[in-house]
Amino acid sequence: MNPIAPRAEGPWAFLGKGRIMKANVIGLLAVVVVLAVTGTAAQAEDFVLRDSEHLNVGTSYTQGILFGDSTADVGGDGYISRAYVNNEAMLHVRGNRYPESVEKAYVYNNGRVEISRGKISTIDAHDNSHVDISGGSVSGFVRIMDIRLFAPERVNISGGTVNILSLIFRIEGNEQFSFTGNPTDVAQHGILVRKGTVNSFELSYLYTTGNSHADISGGSIGSIFAHDNSHVGISGGSVSDKYNGLLLLDSSHADISGGSVNYLNANGNSTTTISGGEVSNCQPHDTGTVDITGGNVDLLRPHDSSTTILHGYDFHATGGLTLREFGIIEGIPQYEVLGSGLLIGQWRDGTDWVTTIINQASHATVLAVPEPATLAMLALGGLALLRRKRSPGRASDD
Repeated sequence: MNPIAPRAEGPWAFLGKGRIMKANVIGLLAVVVVLAVTGTAAQAEDFVLRDSEHLNVGTSYTQGILFGDSTADVGGDGYISRAYVNNEAMLHVRGNRYPESVEKAYVYNNGRVEISRGKISTIDAHDNSHVDISGGSVSGFVRIMDIRLFAPERVNISGGTVNILSLIFRIEGNEQFSFTGNPTDVAQHGILVRKGTVNSFELSYLYTTGNSHADISGGSIGSIFAHDNSHVGISGGSVSDKYNGLLLLDSSHADISGGSVNYLNANGNSTTTISGGEVSNCQPHDTGTVDITGGNVDLLRPHDSSTTILHGYDFHATGGLTLREFGIIEGIPQYEVLGSGLLIGQWRDGTDWVTTIINQASHATVLAVPEPATLAMLALGGLALLRRKRSPGRASDD
């Protein structure tokens, strides 16, 4: 005789000995519960406001989108992970939820974000949008894009705290812009900041076009993009981005007399003069020209048909670098620098310097020219003569 199956115990007793059916029912019920929960959450996770609609946000939303002149008021325990404020719409934050009432806010067109209490992680403001902060805090950054000179008010920080205020400026035509790193520099351009409200203040990007002129004497800038015939003067502060840094295009010009530039990228037919400061990585391209009379250039990597001239005295080449005499002007020998290695010398004021030269392209020209022969060499067409004399068989490291 077969043994009698034990009686099912517990809440599943009605299934008797159908263990497989029991498992399937458990799985089915679990799926139903999950679908019910996620379905309820999905209905509440997003909102879209249009025209003059208004929403008091008192619960959690994954995403909120505002159009027209709609408004959303985030108070109490209200929370929005991502808020998109468009057209003439407004997002007002006055909540007390921890750690933040809004995680990320993106503002476009003439949209507006106001913070009087509570916390936002980051704000990205585009176009002609406006950010008004009278209380609360921004724990990450407030990034204001598309800023033009003498524009209407875009930012008013009269209270609360902002960890990082990051600005993106564009100047064109014959406009002139000066930056010392102080928030008062941008007050006349629609950025109003009360003292003590911002922990860190920086220009993320500066775009110069036309015949515009930018003078940088302090502060921190991520990248500068110089186009057309624009001019950038750097006497202090830092240009810190290691991928773009100071990027010269077209026939733009840069004059570096102080401060620091992490990466100098001289393209097109641009010209750069370096008389002081620190340039960590100098890479001339195309037919760009870099003229160095002082400061520190740690690394030089010449590309394409670029020209780099180092003016000084007592030149010495080490490693795989060689100095080839290509002429004598006023009794002073002129040198072309070939290969890769260390070039050592002194500036006009007697300061010692060392530059590492690597991967010199076959058509790039690097000259070590003792003073005062430089002007004479240029007047006599020495550079053109050098180009005609150069061997076409030089190895390329492009």
